[in-house]
Amino acid sequence: MDYYQFPLLDMRMTGQRIRETCSLQGLTVRDVRISLGIGSFQSVYNWFAGKTRPSLDHMVSLSYLLKKSLDELVCSTGVRVWEAPEPDETQMERLRRYGDLLDGSMDSGRDAKGFSS
Repeated sequence: MDYYQFPLLDMRMTGQRIRETCSLQGLTVRDVRISLGIGSFQSVYNWFAGKTRPSLDHMVSLSYLLKKSLDELVCSTGVRVWEAPEPDETQMERLRRYGDLLDGSMDSGRDAKGFSS
């Protein structure tokens, strides 16, 4: 059995950290909105309040704007461990057929859906 770990993100703390970082750098909600090309002030207010999270595109833009890494902007509440179940024979057969399809598409110059590349 395989186990995977991934962080659990804390939306409220992440919003607070983004807000504090903007404040320390003298950036207003208006500055963030204009810099990221966002149409609504409410989106930025919701991020700051921890009601919503910025999209990945906006998080990357924020990291550049604030000169901080994503790790410095995102807060985690811990780690979740996920146990991956063993695939059954039906799933294994599907994977084998899909692999065969991909192998064949590479040989024929066609993609997995049969279109010419």
